[in-house]
Amino acid sequence: MLTLSRGRVRTTTPYLGILTLAALLASPAAADPDLSPTGLNSLELGFTELIYDLSRSVVVVEASHVVPSDETAPTTRQRYYASGLVIDSNGHILVSASTVEGYDDFLVAFENQRLVATIVAVDYCNSLALLRVGRPIGDPVTMSPVQSCAGHFVVGLGTTLGLRAAPSIGFCAGSRGDGVQMFTLSQANAGSGVFSMSGQLFGIVTAMGRGAGGTIAEAIPAYRLPRILRDLKKSGDRHAGWLGAASEDIEFYPPLLPVTHLASIGAGHTEELRSGALLTNIKASSPAATAGLRPGDVVISVGRTPVRSSLDLSSIVRRSEPGSAELFTLVRGTDLHQLSVTIGKIDRCPKSRLPIAELTAAPEPPARDSLLRMLDILRTEMNRLEEQIRESR
Repeated sequence: MLTLSRGRVRTTTPYLGILTLAALLASPAAADPDLSPTGLNSLELGFTELIYDLSRSVVVVEASHVVPSDETAPTTRQRYYASGLVIDSNGHILVSASTVEGYDDFLVAFENQRLVATIVAVDYCNSLALLRVGRPIGDPVTMSPVQSCAGHFVVGLGTTLGLRAAPSIGFCAGSRGDGVQMFTLSQANAGSGVFSMSGQLFGIVTAMGRGAGGTIAEAIPAYRLPRILRDLKKSGDRHAGWLGAASEDIEFYPPLLPVTHLASIGAGHTEELRSGALLTNIKASSPAATAGLRPGDVVISVGRTPVRSSLDLSSIVRRSEPGSAELFTLVRGTDLHQLSVTIGKIDRCPKSRLPIAELTAAPEPPARDSLLRMLDILRTEMNRLEEQIRESR
């Protein structure tokens, strides 16, 4: 059955082409070369519908600040472009915290609209920031309640290559110990959305790295976002704890100490010490330096929470209340030590949060949306996927 949506004909079954291909690949008939082109054509049609709908939840965020003049250069305005996601119908836009750090003025672009945005709050614990524009814009995302998406085929959408919502495809690789979701995508940038094939948001990208097959993206999962957004709107900024020490994983073999030694000093361990976080560098005048931590120390617990890896340590510190005193248990040489560390605060908020009337000489957004260019990118990805399917037979 067909219905009319936004002036276009679409199926009443969401993304029927994608579901059709999934059924074809799961059946013995998928090996028939006569059916493969049909499946791939259905996939392309389904992707076109999916990407158009999802693209209406993605905006361009233009962040800028004035660079003062000096003897060699006049006063200029430095600009940075990033992705943002439409969260509700009240003009709220969710972005990566890196989008606002160091910038004072913000514009949000969607199709032919360019709206001044102000910061509502910044969550440094999760590397997110909430912006607000003066009126509704785009279509709000639909958040997935799924807590584990490992193995799911996903589509990413974000500002890149001069497009407001350039598409990429990939897979969910699973979740880290701190709950952050990991995705492998052909491309991604901070603030991009990662969506399921049913059109629901799996997560918002806050950090990226390069892997052998493309971009490795870290994303705050969507099931956490309602609470994060509620807290930001109600309580404002959430400052992250700061230690000022770099660390890496270390394992002890055989185990370094038995349970009784750790229990006697109240470290909270219930098993032998097999791993910890090795401090490799201490920043001068940081909370770590003030407390007396040294490179070479191995942190094994903070309070009564065991530290088994560098990720454990960074997660515990980031979520600690700035200004609070935490008891660090560590191994220094062959001895156990306990030090009280006053947690510092990450605070890189912009200098000004006042709305601006106009940005002088503001350029046009990177480019007006072009569905044809989006499809060209998608077609390249589809060709690569088709080649991988052929090689796997």
